[in-house]
Amino acid sequence: MNVNQKIIRTPLLDFTDFEGTLESGRFSCRLVPRCETIRFLLSGRGMGNPTGSVAFGKNAESFTFMGVMSPCGGILISTPVPLPEAAKISVEGDRLTVDASAAVTVRFSRQGLLPLLQAYGRKHRRPRLAKPIFGWNSWDGYSTGVSEEDILANLEFIAGDQELKQKQKLTHIIVDDGWQTGWGHWLPNAKFPRGMAALAESIHQAGFKAGLWLAPLLVQPDTPLYRYRSHCLLKDRNGHPWLIGEGLTRSYYGLDLSVAESREFLHETFRNVREWGYDYIKLDFLFNHAQSLKYEGALAHDPAWSSSRHIVEMLKIAREELGDKVHIMGCNYPFELGGAGVDEARLTNDIAPFWLNVDRCYRAQSARFFMHHNWLPIDPDFTVVRVPETTWINGEIPFHVERTWHRNEEDRGWRKGPFWTESEMQFALALVILSGGSVILGDPLPQLNPKGLEYVRLALQHGGGRPAWPLDLDGVRPLPCIWRNDRLIAFMNPFETPLELTIPENLKLGADIFTGKVPPRRTVTVEPHACKLFTLKPEA
Repeated sequence: MNVNQKIIRTPLLDFTDFEGTLESGRFSCRLVPRCETIRFLLSGRGMGNPTGSVAFGKNAESFTFMGVMSPCGGILISTPVPLPEAAKISVEGDRLTVDASAAVTVRFSRQGLLPLLQAYGRKHRRPRLAKPIFGWNSWDGYSTGVSEEDILANLEFIAGDQELKQKQKLTHIIVDDGWQTGWGHWLPNAKFPRGMAALAESIHQAGFKAGLWLAPLLVQPDTPLYRYRSHCLLKDRNGHPWLIGEGLTRSYYGLDLSVAESREFLHETFRNVREWGYDYIKLDFLFNHAQSLKYEGALAHDPAWSSSRHIVEMLKIAREELGDKVHIMGCNYPFELGGAGVDEARLTNDIAPFWLNVDRCYRAQSARFFMHHNWLPIDPDFTVVRVPETTWINGEIPFHVERTWHRNEEDRGWRKGPFWTESEMQFALALVILSGGSVILGDPLPQLNPKGLEYVRLALQHGGGRPAWPLDLDGVRPLPCIWRNDRLIAFMNPFETPLELTIPENLKLGADIFTGKVPPRRTVTVEPHACKLFTLKPEA
């Protein structure tokens, strides 16, 4: 790669007509293609942002890094991590624009994008990384309707299944959204009559660690914090509380941590959680708060408090009050922080029993796979296996997956369309296994039949291993389709027509973990929205 002040030349793209410099982190330039097939690999700032790839010539937006895929090689445009603020990389037509708070690096490899991403991950590897968590979470099965009774029913079921509890080392029971009086009022509601300390004690007595969900930076308007201490909230230009979002049957506003009283509120909140005895804390909606300050116009009382500073300060308070032994998982965590302040972070979008959710998770994993066990351990979201073939209730999906408020999210593309098929569920299960991240069961376990429980055991058996990497990240297809780690190889088809994929010559395949069948020849045919996940035989 030849570089001077006016042009960067590679066999894939030329970067010309510079305004600004790479060293400053803020520049724009013209892109001149030198290869016929070029695609941009994109990553959103947080888990819920659009990810995937787009062809050259179409508008694209990415954060922290942008990859360029082609049969001619690969290019990585990236910033160091952690960053004091988000780095935005965008393309409009043939014009690249970068807005970053640190110097930007452009690297080319004839071997493609994969080695560049892997090196980028290793370069910013954290010295101490937590191991994957194996557990159960209430959210996907019960949503905000969860009760203490639901938690105890699943706890009893797991404790009574010796294979789940002991052989597979299921260790955590996590209470998600629905236990609290309101966002911003972090005390138990009437569905948890004994209180959160008593529930944690019940979980501990059964031999498990207790987990709890919070959205510590968000506040609902029907809480005392909003009604009587609105000076603690982010504001709009007219001095009114800034509305961060609406959804899940509620509106929510953001804490302004530049106000000392807001920071004391967080100290009190996390102090309560510590005293209740929880071992695992899931902190959600971090990106939503950060995005409002960085790009949407919310204002802090002290303008020096950036979006990243709010997140970092909140995580600092959490660690100070919770202690070093509590596992902190960041959900909607801004990736420019590079793992700072958390033990683990969500990599993908929310999973749900709909293909569109699976597709979004696949796109996210295709763009961010290299982060796992480098920047931070990752959470691929829940292991969900319920389909008509795997449930007890007359072969039908349990009623609680289709609540009114869920279906009201259709206009936002969440839980949209028909329920998934068994093949689509297997696709999502393969994603969890291939990620190498935590395996958190999300179904109401007492409602699964033996076939459903067998899928659960497959996830626990094969999950939590070495993260898989794509073997075809070359831009020929919009997304990679062949993945492997040291024990498994997957042939994935996220598209709408069948795929015929070639088995790499140097690999010997065992049986498909879902069907027990072995591939009959050197190619594998995969139907749309389906996958085949084979064990790998040891190399001679």
